Amino acid sequence: MDTEFERYLAEAEAHAATFVGWDFSALADRIVEAPLPWNYEEEVRRRLEADDSLLDIGTGGGEVVSRLGPFPRRTVTTEAYPPNVLVAASRLHPLGIHVVQVDEHTHNILGPGPQGEHPERRLPFRDASFTKVISRHSSFCAAEVARVLQHGGTLVTQQLGGTKTQAHVSERDHLLDAPPSEEYWSLRPTIEAAGLHVIQWWEADVAIIYRDIGALVVFFLVVPWAVPDFTVDTYRTRLYTLHQRIQREGGLVTHRGYEFGEVYKA
Repeated sequence: MDTEFERYLAEAEAHAATFVGWDFSALADRIVEAPLPWNYEEEVRRRLEADDSLLDIGTGGGEVVSRLGPFPRRTVTTEAYPPNVLVAASRLHPLGIHVVQVDEHTHNILGPGPQGEHPERRLPFRDASFTKVISRHSSFCAAEVARVLQHGGTLVTQQLGGTKTQAHVSERDHLLDAPPSEEYWSLRPTIEAAGLHVIQWWEADVAIIYRDIGALVVFFLVVPWAVPDFTVDTYRTRLYTLHQRIQREGGLVTHRGYEFGEVYKA
């Protein structure tokens, strides 16, 4: 038995079991990501105006949006994961930001359907409710965003994806010898299909270094859609091979694509 390997696994499972919100800062020295050529928070903040009405989709624990002030008078966030709703509310309510718990299916990119046959996927807001919608790393239905945006309103979003996304996903699946996954969605085509118009669109590919196997395991446990069948026991043999590689090389290098877009509703 490799006691260090087993210790990493046990610590990772304990960390994941208590993980709430969307804050990976505790792993900042163990998951090292190259900086993006843009700063999402700065890009959003400089686009906000006092008379905006703002919706943040998939706020997590409210970590990011809480730093974007000063806020428009009407600022609303959504979150689908119940433990995160409580975390977000405790963080955002003192700032005057309302937190709305939504059905997990609200994040289905296909939305309610042409005849509204999936009402659980509908954003719980009236048509033309907001002048600004933002979303960071949360999937959404572009048609629903278009519906709740006022004419002239804008969506600002940063997502995992880009033109090299499939290669990145394949790289990760190969590391674990996992079944092919479909973690990422194609954002820009859905936006254009919804009738929204692109103002700016940026893409970037960054390197990510996992300094120990425990950090990698935490990631897969708290981001279950990355490898849907992931459990420590299922992938223990492959994880041990990666553990040995990290020890030899000082880290495991992977890659991730990002895209940032600003679009408007005519």
